Amino acid sequence: MWQVQGAPSDNQCAKQALLIDVAPALDSSEAPNRTQWTQSAILWNLVQSQNMSALLDMQKFISNAPWSSLGATDGPVPGTSSKFSVLESGFIFDFAAQTVTQPNVSFIISGVPTSAQIAQVGSTASSTLNRMYSFAQGTIHLVHSSTCALTCL
Repeated sequence: MWQVQGAPSDNQCAKQALLIDVAPALDSSEAPNRTQWTQSAILWNLVQSQNMSALLDMQKFISNAPWSSLGATDGPVPGTSSKFSVLESGFIFDFAAQTVTQPNVSFIISGVPTSAQIAQVGSTASSTLNRMYSFAQGTIHLVHSSTCALTCL
Protein backbone atom coordinates (compact mmCIF):
# COMPACT_ATOMS: atom_id res chain seq x y z
CA MET A 1 0.00 0.00 0.00
CA TRP A 2 2.88 2.33 0.72
CA GLN A 3 4.09 2.00 -2.87
CA VAL A 4 0.77 3.35 -4.08
CA GLN A 5 -0.02 5.89 -1.39
CA GLY A 6 3.26 6.47 0.40
CA ALA A 7 4.22 5.82 4.01
CA PRO A 8 1.92 7.23 6.68
CA SER A 9 3.20 10.63 7.74
CA ASP A 10 2.41 10.44 11.44
CA ASN A 11 2.30 6.68 12.03
CA GLN A 12 -1.48 6.82 11.54
CA CYS A 13 -3.03 4.32 9.15
CA ALA A 14 -6.33 6.13 8.63
CA LYS A 15 -5.48 6.89 4.98
CA GLN A 16 -4.85 3.19 4.32
CA ALA A 17 -8.12 2.20 5.98
CA LEU A 18 -10.00 4.71 3.83
CA LEU A 19 -8.69 2.96 0.71
CA ILE A 20 -11.06 0.06 1.32
CA ASP A 21 -13.90 2.02 2.90
CA VAL A 22 -17.21 1.28 1.16
CA ALA A 23 -19.49 3.39 3.35
CA PRO A 24 -22.07 4.76 2.86
CA ALA A 25 -22.77 2.43 -0.09
CA LEU A 26 -22.54 -0.65 2.14
CA ASP A 27 -23.06 -1.00 5.88
CA SER A 28 -21.14 -3.80 7.58
CA SER A 29 -23.83 -4.14 10.25
CA GLU A 30 -26.52 -4.79 7.61
CA ALA A 31 -24.49 -6.76 5.06
CA PRO A 32 -21.23 -7.95 6.66
CA ASN A 33 -20.48 -10.61 4.04
CA ARG A 34 -21.09 -8.31 1.06
CA THR A 35 -19.15 -5.48 2.70
CA GLN A 36 -16.17 -7.70 3.50
CA TRP A 37 -16.13 -9.21 -0.01
CA THR A 38 -16.26 -5.75 -1.57
CA GLN A 39 -13.45 -4.46 0.64
CA SER A 40 -11.38 -7.55 -0.18
CA ALA A 41 -11.95 -7.02 -3.91
CA ILE A 42 -10.79 -3.41 -3.63
CA LEU A 43 -7.68 -4.41 -1.68
CA TRP A 44 -6.88 -7.32 -4.02
CA ASN A 45 -7.19 -5.04 -7.06
CA LEU A 46 -4.96 -2.43 -5.43
CA VAL A 47 -2.27 -4.98 -4.56
CA GLN A 48 -2.42 -6.59 -8.02
CA SER A 49 -2.47 -3.37 -10.05
CA GLN A 50 -0.76 -0.89 -7.70
CA ASN A 51 -2.89 1.64 -9.53
CA MET A 52 -4.59 4.35 -7.51
CA SER A 53 -6.76 5.39 -10.48
CA ALA A 54 -8.13 1.85 -10.74
CA LEU A 55 -8.90 1.93 -7.03
CA LEU A 56 -10.70 5.25 -7.28
CA ASP A 57 -12.72 4.05 -10.27
CA MET A 58 -13.72 0.94 -8.36
CA GLN A 59 -14.74 2.99 -5.31
CA LYS A 60 -16.84 5.26 -7.52
CA PHE A 61 -18.52 2.24 -9.13
CA ILE A 62 -19.28 0.76 -5.68
CA SER A 63 -20.74 3.98 -4.35
CA ASN A 64 -23.05 4.26 -7.40
CA ALA A 65 -24.21 0.62 -7.49
CA PRO A 66 -27.89 -0.03 -6.67
CA TRP A 67 -27.19 -2.14 -3.58
CA SER A 68 -30.76 -1.94 -2.29
CA SER A 69 -31.95 -3.87 -5.36
CA LEU A 70 -30.18 -6.98 -4.00
CA GLY A 71 -32.61 -7.25 -1.11
CA ALA A 72 -31.72 -8.62 2.29
CA THR A 73 -29.54 -11.48 1.01
CA ASP A 74 -26.04 -11.05 2.42
CA GLY A 75 -24.16 -13.28 0.06
CA PRO A 76 -23.71 -13.96 -3.62
CA VAL A 77 -26.69 -13.00 -5.76
CA PRO A 78 -26.44 -14.35 -9.32
CA GLY A 79 -28.23 -12.87 -12.30
CA THR A 80 -27.65 -9.18 -11.61
CA SER A 81 -24.21 -8.86 -13.18
CA SER A 82 -25.08 -6.04 -15.56
CA LYS A 83 -25.64 -3.66 -12.65
CA PHE A 84 -22.82 -4.89 -10.44
CA SER A 85 -19.98 -5.83 -12.80
CA VAL A 86 -17.02 -3.69 -13.65
CA LEU A 87 -13.96 -4.39 -15.80
CA GLU A 88 -10.93 -3.14 -13.92
CA SER A 89 -7.23 -3.95 -14.27
CA GLY A 90 -7.95 -6.80 -16.67
CA PHE A 91 -10.51 -8.55 -14.46
CA ILE A 92 -14.29 -8.56 -14.24
CA PHE A 93 -15.44 -7.88 -10.69
CA ASP A 94 -19.06 -8.93 -10.10
CA PHE A 95 -20.01 -7.48 -6.74
CA ALA A 96 -23.45 -9.13 -6.67
CA ALA A 97 -22.28 -12.67 -7.50
CA GLN A 98 -19.05 -12.01 -5.56
CA THR A 99 -16.77 -13.31 -8.31
CA VAL A 100 -13.61 -12.15 -10.04
CA THR A 101 -12.99 -13.53 -13.52
CA GLN A 102 -10.75 -12.88 -16.45
CA PRO A 103 -12.54 -11.82 -19.61
CA ASN A 104 -12.14 -14.16 -22.56
CA VAL A 105 -9.81 -12.16 -24.73
CA SER A 106 -7.88 -13.66 -27.61
CA PHE A 107 -4.78 -11.92 -28.89
CA ILE A 108 -5.56 -13.44 -32.30
CA ILE A 109 -8.93 -11.69 -32.44
CA SER A 110 -7.93 -8.49 -30.63
CA GLY A 111 -4.42 -8.11 -32.01
CA VAL A 112 -5.08 -9.39 -35.53
CA PRO A 113 -1.63 -10.91 -36.08
CA THR A 114 -0.65 -12.34 -39.45
CA SER A 115 -0.81 -16.08 -40.09
CA ALA A 116 2.99 -16.19 -39.97
CA GLN A 117 2.99 -14.56 -36.54
CA ILE A 118 0.33 -16.94 -35.24
CA ALA A 119 2.38 -19.92 -36.47
CA GLN A 120 5.33 -18.78 -34.32
CA VAL A 121 3.35 -18.71 -31.08
CA GLY A 122 3.18 -21.83 -28.93
CA SER A 123 0.49 -22.64 -26.37
CA THR A 124 2.35 -21.11 -23.40
CA ALA A 125 3.02 -17.87 -25.26
CA SER A 126 -0.55 -17.83 -26.57
CA SER A 127 -1.92 -18.08 -23.02
CA THR A 128 0.38 -15.27 -21.89
CA LEU A 129 -0.57 -13.07 -24.83
CA ASN A 130 -4.26 -13.65 -24.16
CA ARG A 131 -3.74 -12.53 -20.55
CA MET A 132 -1.78 -9.46 -21.66
CA TYR A 133 -4.55 -8.51 -24.06
CA SER A 134 -7.09 -9.05 -21.28
CA PHE A 135 -5.19 -6.66 -19.02
CA ALA A 136 -4.83 -4.17 -21.88
CA GLN A 137 -8.57 -4.32 -22.45
CA GLY A 138 -9.13 -3.44 -18.78
CA THR A 139 -6.66 -0.57 -19.10
CA ILE A 140 -8.35 0.73 -22.24
CA HIS A 141 -11.68 0.58 -20.40
CA LEU A 142 -10.13 2.61 -17.58
CA VAL A 143 -8.79 5.23 -20.00
CA HIS A 144 -12.11 5.38 -21.85
CA SER A 145 -14.17 5.78 -18.67
CA SER A 146 -11.80 8.47 -17.36
CA THR A 147 -11.93 10.29 -20.69
CA CYS A 148 -15.71 10.03 -20.75
CA ALA A 149 -15.92 11.32 -17.21
CA LEU A 150 -13.76 14.31 -18.12
CA THR A 151 -15.64 14.90 -21.36
CA CYS A 152 -19.03 14.64 -19.68
CA LEU A 153 -18.21 17.23 -16.99
